[in-house]
Amino acid sequence: MSGERSSDADELDQHGWLRLPSLGKILGEPLADLVAAAAFLRRVLPEIAADLGAIRTHVGSMDPEMMGMHASVERIEGQMGDLNGRIEGLAQRMADVERAVARLEPHVADVNLAVRPLRRARARMWPLQERVEPVGESAEAIGESAEAIVESAELSEKRAELGSDEDDPAAGGSGPRL
Repeated sequence: MSGERSSDADELDQHGWLRLPSLGKILGEPLADLVAAAAFLRRVLPEIAADLGAIRTHVGSMDPEMMGMHASVERIEGQMGDLNGRIEGLAQRMADVERAVARLEPHVADVNLAVRPLRRARARMWPLQERVEPVGESAEAIGESAEAIVESAELSEKRAELGSDEDDPAAGGSGPRL
């Protein structure tokens, strides 16, 4: 057998095991690793199971709290929707007020122009009287005046929409109220 290969299959079968390293050497190291991993898992798995059980218990105890929080969030969402609706209504109301004020501004300017000569005449008629000029109106008086102006504008607008002729003397109305 000095380089010559035997053609006999029996001879190979008989001496083939001599050429392979032993099965124990091949599988020994991986099996030792598996044994070490199994020992580690035997120690660690009960700890992991206990931790998972504690987490499950804690999460289970939070279920009613989470349901309450969810209900609160839904209630707040509903309230926010209502609030948004009210804000939109308020925005519309403010736009109406702005339009009413814009319609009244020319009339207020006309009244100021009409009152100016009267103020001058009063000053000429009573020059010696001690003049007390109002420094400013109270906030309540200003608020009441503004409300009256807005109500008057809204009433005029409604009358105009309805085609009411009670303010028109030519149509048989009483004319403007002073």
